[in-house]
Parts: sequence; structure tokens; C-alpha cells
Amino acid sequence: MDNSLSMDRKPQAELVQEDLQARKTALDVSRSFLMQAPAGSGKTEVLTQRFLALLARVEQPEQILALTFTRKAASEMRYRVLKALHLASSSDQPDAEPALSRWRLAREVLKRNQELNWGLLASPHRLRLMTIDSLCANLVKQSPLAVQYAGYAVAQDAQPLYSQAVQTIFSDYESEWLPSLQRLLMYFNTDHAYFQQLLSDLLANRDAWLSDAQVFQDGVASGRFSEDTVFTLFDQHLQSLKEALTKQLHNAFAMMDLWDELWGLVCFAQGQLGQVLRSGLRPAELTAHDWQALSHVILKKDGGIRARLDKNSGFPTTAKAEKQAMQAILQRLAGADQWPLINMILQLLLKAPVQYTDDPQHGLAFDLFRVGLAAVNALDIIFKQHRQVDFLGLAQAAYEAFGDEMTPTELMLRFDHRIQHLLMDEFQDTALSQIRLFERLISGWQYDDGRTLFFVGDPMQSIYGFRKADVNLFYDIKHNGLVGVPLDFLQLRQNFRTKPALVNELQAVLAPLFPAQEDSLLYQVTFSKAVAKSQEETQESLLNGALFEDKEHEITWMINQIQECLKGEGNIAILIRKKSQVPPITQALRRADIPYTAVDLDPLWAFTAVKDLFHLAAVLFDTPQLYHYMAVCRTPFVGLSLSGLVSMSQEWKKDPGFTHASSASFQQLPPIEQERVTCFLRILVLFKEATHLSVVERLRGLWYAMLGPEILDEEEQAPVEAFWDVLEEVTDAGRVDIQRLQTALEKSNTSVYHPDARIEIMTIHRSKGLEFGSVFVPFMQDFSGRGMSGLVEILTFQLGNMHVPQTLFGMRGSSDADQKKKATEVNSVNGFLKAIQNKRDDHELARLFYVAVTRAEHQLFLSATLELNSKGEQKPKSGSILEQLIPRYIKPAVLDTTEVVETTAQVKQVIHPLKAIDIDHVRRVSQHSRWLKTRQNRAFKAGASQKGDYWPAHVRHQQGAFIPRARGELIHHWLSSAQLDWLDKPLLHWKPWFAHAIKSFGWRIRQQEYLIDAALVSLEAVISSDHLKWVLQERDVCFKERAWQCLAKDKSLMTLRPDLVFEEDEHLWIVDFKTTEEDKPLSEKHLKQAYGEQLSEYVRLFKKQGYKKIKPAVFIIGASTATLKEMAL
Repeated sequence: MDNSLSMDRKPQAELVQEDLQARKTALDVSRSFLMQAPAGSGKTEVLTQRFLALLARVEQPEQILALTFTRKAASEMRYRVLKALHLASSSDQPDAEPALSRWRLAREVLKRNQELNWGLLASPHRLRLMTIDSLCANLVKQSPLAVQYAGYAVAQDAQPLYSQAVQTIFSDYESEWLPSLQRLLMYFNTDHAYFQQLLSDLLANRDAWLSDAQVFQDGVASGRFSEDTVFTLFDQHLQSLKEALTKQLHNAFAMMDLWDELWGLVCFAQGQLGQVLRSGLRPAELTAHDWQALSHVILKKDGGIRARLDKNSGFPTTAKAEKQAMQAILQRLAGADQWPLINMILQLLLKAPVQYTDDPQHGLAFDLFRVGLAAVNALDIIFKQHRQVDFLGLAQAAYEAFGDEMTPTELMLRFDHRIQHLLMDEFQDTALSQIRLFERLISGWQYDDGRTLFFVGDPMQSIYGFRKADVNLFYDIKHNGLVGVPLDFLQLRQNFRTKPALVNELQAVLAPLFPAQEDSLLYQVTFSKAVAKSQEETQESLLNGALFEDKEHEITWMINQIQECLKGEGNIAILIRKKSQVPPITQALRRADIPYTAVDLDPLWAFTAVKDLFHLAAVLFDTPQLYHYMAVCRTPFVGLSLSGLVSMSQEWKKDPGFTHASSASFQQLPPIEQERVTCFLRILVLFKEATHLSVVERLRGLWYAMLGPEILDEEEQAPVEAFWDVLEEVTDAGRVDIQRLQTALEKSNTSVYHPDARIEIMTIHRSKGLEFGSVFVPFMQDFSGRGMSGLVEILTFQLGNMHVPQTLFGMRGSSDADQKKKATEVNSVNGFLKAIQNKRDDHELARLFYVAVTRAEHQLFLSATLELNSKGEQKPKSGSILEQLIPRYIKPAVLDTTEVVETTAQVKQVIHPLKAIDIDHVRRVSQHSRWLKTRQNRAFKAGASQKGDYWPAHVRHQQGAFIPRARGELIHHWLSSAQLDWLDKPLLHWKPWFAHAIKSFGWRIRQQEYLIDAALVSLEAVISSDHLKWVLQERDVCFKERAWQCLAKDKSLMTLRPDLVFEEDEHLWIVDFKTTEEDKPLSEKHLKQAYGEQLSEYVRLFKKQGYKKIKPAVFIIGASTATLKEMAL
């Protein structure tokens, strides 16, 4: 029995004491440890204290190396260490743990720092806390002559490099591996895109198979090997897989007392079916073929245990006694604790072929080896051409920088002397290439020489299998140590994050989802029980689950629950498994007017303004299509009614593309709609002919001329700015491929950031390490394994503790498109490997679910949608997580119809009748084309908006000094959005807000940090102003940045947009925000000269609307001062 299972059965008080002892033991800097730290157990605190304890003992800070996977984690740990040192140097001793232990350790470090003159507080860079990738880059940088790729940049996305390498081998027609490539192309038929992607995937995972490929390539070239040698190796791999599975069955049946009778009846049944088996065998003596024979007797085709026995299963009507005996055994077997494991393994073995060469497609494996090796060689050339390398190549280069045991490099000797202690966070996410690097790094260490390892992780949070993280390495180090260095195992238990009642509920939910024992082949991880820090008495369930028949109802329920949560305190997370789940959630939040933050998740295609721009681009650049014209005419740009669209479609039949359209062409339309359509078509012609402008300038100009920015919601500003970037990317030599543009918009995501948002939407993977007051996990029906695989299945596995990966390829029987949709073939290598990979995926999904639900501090909400089947039942996928949660934790929801009606009414309020833009404003543009020839910055003078123009950044940058003006626009943007409660937020809270604003404005500048710092200085003055709180008060009549139209003195139409207008004590105040580089007070004369004319226009506007008592004012923001000045005009 696994030790963790026996530990889980201990009383809670005993587990707490063992947890406390483990935390103390972790500070013994003379020993090496592997610590398992479940969610919420405070592992970062333990790592920090261990680091401080080591600092107090070493001769130099550089002798300690602490590694993480992300810069954020490294920064967090560095921050904690430095904060502890600063507090210890300037504050009194705290009373409570863990602050007390941390303070004492930090005091010892400061004493050591003073004794050895380290200067840590003045030189924090001496603390060696970094990511593994940074370590690899440093190693390569220090060995420019010893390794390749020295000085190369690391490609964050290496896919384009892989694609270039694959294209290279496709264009080489004279190589020795060409026959192999031809056979593979014949196999893949016309699906060359899939084949190219397969080769790219092989390059991304080349560390798993490259060594075998090189050995066999060289062996065949020299005549030492034949192709059959490869198949012999693969057959050995296949037998190893089957032996690993049968070993689990040996162990499972060894714990049961029914084996002898069961095997005897299986031999009887198979004898009746014409197959002779050896009787009297013990489980350990059975071969994979024997287990398959047993499976055919006791399992149905769907994998379930047989409920009835007949002659087809080996029990004819004459064998009543045997039949009754087998039925009794099957009942006992189905109720045994070991049955789920036994059933899973038997189903896997049923798919296994006897030998690798039995698979008719086995010959293609060697061809794939040869072509894959050619792609690796091509990739090396691509790396050198671009002077870029992927992370895998960087890790390999770092490994080579150390040399080997017989010929260590100078760098290896230097590191061996310098590094005395190695710490590693999130150890469950390490890959084999990283373990090899650690092995080389500590290869010179001796047992008890004072050097230590300290690895911290949690196998239950291993969720990066798609990045080749191998959770088995955690257990391997646990049982066998690392290169002769044994690590004592420590287990943390206490959960400091989650409320005790929810901790207890989660234990009951999670424990059944995890297997009873570890397994390296199937990536099985056992469950580790957590205990709450304290106990509390509560009858209220903090886990809420609901099952729906319709996704809209699920989202409605979630929005209602969120609104209830917002009445309390704490932040809220909506954790999703797939990015495709985001659009319906964000659309519902926007409809309910609930602010949220979502980083790189909202698809651009989900925003109405982006779709409007797309259709506008289509009518401007593409072959005329009625669909696009109707879509544009339905927008507020034109604002046609539905009957108007019908009339347009009729006119299209007569004149496709409206090439000869005039107002007479649309006589069936109401007069105002006639004018709108003809005005739009006139402007469209002008921009179609303006070919001297760039694509972006033409579309921006058309959008601006149709007053697109005037109807743009604030939440759509960032998506629109992202649209321009995508449009530039898909533009080629002044041409736009509309289909490519749509595809790019569907694939591109944008970030939505709201300073007041308490809700954050993120993927479960990104939420790892974070915590939230309330957590929502919607669409639980999607927590199921992957669908059909492609033509090739590639399984990498490692059996034993040799850290040597093995790879097996399985090719499907056909490459026809319909064959891909069929079920995996039984008894093919492909089907067998796919079944194993599916089980791995299922286990990782359970771990992913564990990560999601353990982010919650106070409340957890689970929901799912399942349509009714033909029997009127809601049936989840067999074996899925949802199946195990229904109906105990996720129950069919009883919808409150009043809530649904209210929500529908809210939606109807949002989808108000379509409003058309004032056509007079647009008409002026269509009558004057001089602007298009002179490329002025604005399409027309009358409609100028104070939010800045909408032209590309390179045009704006030509106007004067950019930083001062940009600072003014940032402060102006902040004031136009500010609310009274914003004044309570710390100044640094607005740093990411300004960064997001800069991105949404489309500014690409090198001085962004300087600009944000300048804006923060001005913002501090604004917030400190005595007048701002009065200005921002909520009032019944108040308008921010509202556009007003009136006739100018020359009778032309003019748009005015005062920053702030409100009524106060029977006066109408007009406040305009102005920024200046001067901090000295401005005279009344200077103010009138600078702003008097503009304010006078505002006053004239509101006097015409009947206001008599008007007070114009300017709120002047200098570089570090801010003040309100009332003006007498």
C-alpha cells in the first residue's frame, strides 16, 4: 500500500502535527529534501525560509541557486526574501508565525551579511533566484566556444522555425531519405498539411526520439543494422508497455482471494470456445495474451462487466454450475475496490497487438525516423540562419556546456565549486531535459559533503503534460534520489487558503477522482489529503453545483450568482478550460453591465465594432457582395430599417455593386434612408479611389468619415485598436485578403482591463498559484478527454529510473478522410497507443480540476450543460469527471422563471432600436475630396473629438513633442473615466491601467516606462487636489465626454465635446480638463488667450438650449500640480 494512503487515514490532529514538524525539518540545511506541498499549504513561505536559513550559513550568497519556471515566481520569491531582510533591519520582532520564524532567520542573515561584508541590501542582484530558461541562457553565454547557439536569441514561439525546416526537406529532391519521404506522402495521401504539422510536432519533441533515430540512421548507413533492427526495438518497446500493464493486474489480483476460482472458470470458458489455456497459473505468470483471454470472458464490448453469461462467452446452458459460480465471482469483482483499476487495464490490453510487426503499417515507422532526422538537421540550419533557438535547443546547449564526467569543461568545474545548494519550485512540472541538466550540474557532489538539494512540488498540480512535463520524475526522485544524492521526503498537509468547511467538502469531491496508486506509464498520481488550519461549525454548503439543459440558462444562473457575490467582499474568478468558452461569458457580463478583466482571452470577432469594421473593409477592398453591403447598412453608420435592406437587395439584382447608384435608385426607401445610402456610397467611392493612401489609412478614414469613433463604446476601444494591428498583418502589397482577415480576427484575442473589476476570467492553467474569494468553473461537460487523433500516434514513456525516454509510433490503417472519423482500430499499435494516451489525458484532467477548485477561498460554483437524450435523460460522458459529480455535487437546476424573464428584459433594453448618425455631419465629407489628396490628419474640421485622432501612430508622432502630449492624453483619459471611489486606490494601482491605455491607443514607444512615471506624477497631483473630489461627485444631471451638435457662425454643422458638464446649485458648470508642462500659476489673461474661444463656444451651445446661469472652468494639470480655475468670459 502507498504510504500516502496510510497517512491519509491518520486522525486530523496527527496530520497537523506532522505538517508542523515537516516545516521545521525543512530548515535543516544539512539535509536534502523533496517536499510535497498541496494547494494552499504555503510552499512559497517554506521556500523563503529555507533560502534565508541557507544564506545564514554560506560563505557567499552566490553559492545558493533557486530556480523557478516563471519570472513572476522568481520575482515573488526575491521580493519575499528582500522584504524579510528589510523588515528584520527596521522593525520589531513579530508575535505570530510564520512571521516570527522568518524575522529570526532574516536577523541571522543580516548578521552574516555584516560579518562577511556582502552588501546584500545594496546589491540584491547577488541573490541567485532565476528561471530555468535564464540559467540555460547564462550557461550558453558563458561558453561561446564550447557550445553551439551561443549568443542566439530564444524564440518564444518556435513554430515558424519548425515550419521552415519542414518546408526545406519538402523542397530537397536529391537526398538519401527521399524514398522514405515519398512513401510517407503516399500514405498521407493529399493531407500534406497534417503531415507537415506532424513533422513540426516531432521537432518540438525531438529530445524523446532523436537519440534512437541517430543510432539507427548511422547503423543502417554503415551496414551494422537493417531496418528490421528498428522494428525489433519497437517490438521490445511494445512488450515493455504490455508488461507494465500486466504488472498492475498482478498486484491488484494478489490482494483478492477469488483468483484461483476465477482463473479456473476462465480456462473452462475459453475451452468451450476452442482455446486452451494453462490452468493453475498465478497472476504473475499470465502473459498479455492470457489477460486478453480473461477480458473476453468477463467484459462486454463496451468494457463493462458482463451481467449475463451465455454460450458466446463460453457458458452453454449445460454448464449451469460453472455459470452460477462465475456470476457470483463477477458480482464480487464488480464491488471490489480494485475493480476500476482492473477494468481500465484490461480494456487497454484488449487493444494491444501481439507484435509490432503484426501492424500492417509498421514499415512506415522507420521512414518517419529517417525523415524526422532530416528535419532536425534542417532545423539546425534554420537556427543558424536566424540566430534563434528554441527552448529545447537551449537546454541541450546548456547540457553540453558542462561537458561529461570524463572531460568536464571549465564551466562545469567552476559551477561545481560555486553551487553548494540547489532549490527548485514547482518540481512536478520538470521535464526530462531539465533533470538531465540537474544531474550534470551535481555530478561531482558527494554524499554528506554539505551540499544540498531542496525540491518542492505537488504531483496533484501537474497539468503541463502538453509541455512535456513528466510527473513521474517527482516519484522517481522520491524513491531513488538524484545521481546518488538521497532526498528525504516531507509532506505538508495544512491548507491556509480555503475556509475549513470548503476544505472538507473538497476532500470528498476530489478523492474519488484520483487513482489508488502511482503508475509511471499512465501518469497516475495518488490523492493527498489536506486538513484545514482550524475547524468551524457551519451547516451551509460552500460548494454550489447546477446542471442545465441549455447553455444560456447556465450562463444566466452564473451571472445571477456573480451578482450575489458582488454584494459581499473578495475577488471573483471565472476559470475556463478552453478559450472558446469565453465569448458567451463576456457577452453576458457586458449585457449585465458587470466590469471584468480578461487577459488575451476575448476573441476580436466577438465584438460588434470589430465585425462592423470587417464588413466595412470588405465593401472597400473586396469584390462587391450583397452580404457585406447589407451588414454595413444595418450598422449605425447608415442605419437602414429591415424594409430598407429588402429594398437594397432588390436594387442589387439590377445593379450588383451599386456601380451606377444614385438617389433615384432607392426610391422605395424613405427619404432619410435614401440620403443615408447615397451619402455612404459617395464616400465609399472616394476612399476606393484614394489608392495613394495605405490600406489602414483608407479604412480608418472611411470609418472616421462615417463617425465610427463617435458610437464606439469604451470597452470596444482596445479591440478596435487590435483590429488595426491584425489588418496590417494580413495586408500584402496594398491588398487585403478578406477571408484571411476574418480567419485572423477569429483566431486573435484581445485583453479587457477594467480598473474597478472584481472579476477576472482566465484559463485554469494561468490560475495556478493564485487565489480568489469565489471561483466559478462553468461548462464542466467539457472536462473530458480529447477526441479522435490523427493518422499517427506517438507515445513517449519511461519505465524504470534510467532517465532514458522511449518512443513508439503507431500509424493508422488508412489516410482517407472518412477513416479519420472512425473509431480507433482494435489490436493496432495506433489504437493501443491512443488508448494509453487517453488514460493519461483523463488523469491530467482530474489534476486540472483539482487546480481549478483549490483556487477558492470562500465559495465554489460548478455548473454544466447536458442536452436531453432520446430517453429524456441527461447523461454525461462515461468515465468523465462530470459523471462522478452528478448528482451528489452537481444537481439539475430548478430555474426561477422570474429571473429568466428579468434577464431577457435586460437584454431587450440593451438591444435598443437602431439609431442612425446625423447624416448632415457625414454629408460634408462626401462633398469634399481635397482632404484625401493632402492627407490631412482629420477627415473634417467640424467633428473633431478631444479623445485624439484615429490615425496611425507614425502620423501622430510627427506632431511636436510626444511624451508631454501623451502624458496629457493619459491624464485626460483617466479623468474622463474617473469615479469618486478611484481616489481611495493607491497610486501604483494605476500603473497597469496606464500601460493598458497606452496599448489601447496603439502607441508603440520605447519610453513607455518614462511616460507612465510622468503620468503617475501628474496623477498624484490630480488626486491630491482639493477640487477633484467635488468635481467627481455624483449628480443627477452630469455628462462626461458627450458630443453635442450645433451650427457654427458660418452656418456649418459643428460637434462640441466638453469634458464635463453638470448642474450644481442652479448653475450649469462646464469643466474642461487641460494639461500643461508649466507648474507655475497661469494668469487670467493667459487662460483666456489659451482656452477662452473654446469655452465660449461651449457657453453659446448651452445658452441656445435654455441655460442662463453657466459657469465655465478649466481644471489645469501641470507636471506636478493641479487646480480648478473658474473663468469669466
